[in-house]
Amino acid sequence: PVGPVGMLVRVALADWVVWWVGLFVGVPLLALQSGVPAWLFAGRVLPVTLLSSVVVLPQVVILEGPPLAGVAGMTATVEGVRYVGTFALRVAASVATVTALVTTTRVPAVTGAARRLGVPYQITTIVEVTYRFLRLSTCDLRAMLVARRSRGGGRTDLKGSWRDLSGIAGTFLLRSLARGERVERAACARGGRN
Repeated sequence: PVGPVGMLVRVALADWVVWWVGLFVGVPLLALQSGVPAWLFAGRVLPVTLLSSVVVLPQVVILEGPPLAGVAGMTATVEGVRYVGTFALRVAASVATVTALVTTTRVPAVTGAARRLGVPYQITTIVEVTYRFLRLSTCDLRAMLVARRSRGGGRTDLKGSWRDLSGIAGTFLLRSLARGERVERAACARGGRN
């Protein structure tokens, strides 16, 4: 795992576009070869890349440079398009690398590699606890939805469905808070600090 983490750091700090293009093409191929389903990989990489691109899209007309095209009374510049394109490519390569890493490597191996690279123990511990908490919460939510269906839930009218789902959401929130308090008490009992 040290290799992929080091590669991710290299991607984040690289100024050479060929690095990003190579990773953007190479990492999905490696992930597919490792058995990661294409729909899962694309479903994690594309939304983050598109959202990030939308956030920086105004740079197309804000950055100064040679004009490229006029759009709705605004002029897109070459520098703006280059900036948004390289930003999107960098985000896509980084998210693809992280996705390939976490879908093919267990979280303790990733955090262990991060510790060997010098990442502080507190940060890696927070990542491990968060990951475990999310997995438990997802299992809880799935069990609650199965219980709803087995009791004849899933009414066809909108009002009944809203009532059922709001009850599930409230119960889920309370159970998550209770689990968080138990985790905090357990951490304190093992010598953790508030």
